[in-house]
Amino acid sequence: MESFQILREIGDALSSTREPDEMFRVALGKCIKFTRSDTGSIITIDKETKILHIEHQVGLGANAEERIKLRIGEGVTGLAAK
Repeated sequence: MESFQILREIGDALSSTREPDEMFRVALGKCIKFTRSDTGSIITIDKETKILHIEHQVGLGANAEERIKLRIGEGVTGLAAK
């Protein structure tokens, strides 16, 4: 039942705004809550360089978007992106 509740919360949150940054922020917060994690991120992949770029993050520290650069297949996040 909890899975359906979190999906509903994410859906409601996504419906509450048309601003992409706010949608990502809210969805990431709900996913972190659902997985009971301390950190989370939404990433994009640069198709040319194969480097992952953090678009939104929680709990990774200041300037994580600039500090953390992973390639596809590198680390847990890079493996998931692969």
